[in-house]
Amino acid sequence: MEEQCQTKARKKMVAVMDEEFKKVDGAGKKNLPAPGEKNQLEGKLTRERVDFQLEREKEKEAAALKLKNNLAGMLYQLRYTKAEITAFSKRNYEEMEIMDEEEVEEMEGGLNTVNKTDADNQKTINQGG
Repeated sequence: MEEQCQTKARKKMVAVMDEEFKKVDGAGKKNLPAPGEKNQLEGKLTRERVDFQLEREKEKEAAALKLKNNLAGMLYQLRYTKAEITAFSKRNYEEMEIMDEEEVEEMEGGLNTVNKTDADNQKTINQGG
């Protein structure tokens, strides 16, 4: 009799476990996309990745353009300053003759520095564009 009870209990336990496995298996299948739906989801993910990459490229281009415009503005300002220095130098050439040689060399050195900086900045802008 005991053996029959154990056999009956095992069968009942097996039946309960089978039901539980079916529930778990059924729940897992409900969460999985159908094959066609899976392809749609992959396509959507691919489109989102492409859109994200395009957005990043646009942001990079906007940042580069902003930097280039800033550099161009700075270059314009340097050219304007250079023009002011040149005009000042030409107007006051007679006064420079009165100055000693050392002061004249210092002013010319400053003008040469402005010319070199102007050329370097133009080169940087050209490389960036």
